[in-house]
Amino acid sequence: ESDRRFASRHSNGRCPTQQRDTPERRCPRKQRAAMDSFREKARHLKQPYYIINAWASLSWLWLRTVVPGAELVIVPGSGAYLFETKEREVYMLVGLALLGKLRRANSLHECMTKLFWYGKLAVGMCLLHCDVIVIFALACAVGALIHLIPPPTFLGSDKVETLDDRTFPKFALCKTETMKIVELTCSWHDGADALKPLFCGLAADYAGSKRLFGSIDVARYPEIAKRYDVDLGVRSLQLPSYLLFRDGVLCRRLPYFDRNDATKVVRTRFTRQSMESFFLLNVKASEAARRLEKIEKNRGSEP
Repeated sequence: ESDRRFASRHSNGRCPTQQRDTPERRCPRKQRAAMDSFREKARHLKQPYYIINAWASLSWLWLRTVVPGAELVIVPGSGAYLFETKEREVYMLVGLALLGKLRRANSLHECMTKLFWYGKLAVGMCLLHCDVIVIFALACAVGALIHLIPPPTFLGSDKVETLDDRTFPKFALCKTETMKIVELTCSWHDGADALKPLFCGLAADYAGSKRLFGSIDVARYPEIAKRYDVDLGVRSLQLPSYLLFRDGVLCRRLPYFDRNDATKVVRTRFTRQSMESFFLLNVKASEAARRLEKIEKNRGSEP
């Protein structure tokens, strides 16, 4: 009876601890997820690779004031056509080109790399008319040291399982409804290395109990490449290749073969949007499974 009288003092019949406006109630679930993603990316950017490159890129703000000869680029009336100085003209034009490239960036790493190149170009502009050979040599030495920094771990790399010839069948060919996307990469192929941040970024956003991501180096295990008709030549259009398995069966692959010519590989441009759409990552796992079953049924009914 006393509990009912206590509860009736409040408009909704709840005790003060239940009425407390917690941050979890004020903040919607999607907003919390976005904040968690932002914090994870901020922690990821604290790696030495990004910190040192950011410092080197921003050093032009100091160099342009101390390097002898920089005034040949900075002074007004130095031959610029669109802006007050030649320096500002170059920075603005390259910045506009950079904005266009950032829109097409497929991963956080690719976005930061493009920003770093813009900063390094600005440093090069400061040293373009440098009269002091020692400063120029020092800048070259610093640039060489920066390139010796080990590459960073990509965001989402912890959610990509590294496979070999023994673990690949257990991972990809087991009879489960879990969808598994496997990257067939190649250690000596520059194009395959360039797309690793994209694949890791997809794993960071979509890996879970119903979707798993794995990667195998087919340069070390060529029998896997041979099993799935992946060319390992220098001019191959199949490095990297991405395979989607479900219930132990290969359902989809990129790049894919031409329908009219089973030996011809269709040239593919990998983007985040195309990967999400082709491998049904932009829908719920249950809906993706339903669509895959429908695709397989239609494929089986073809003459």
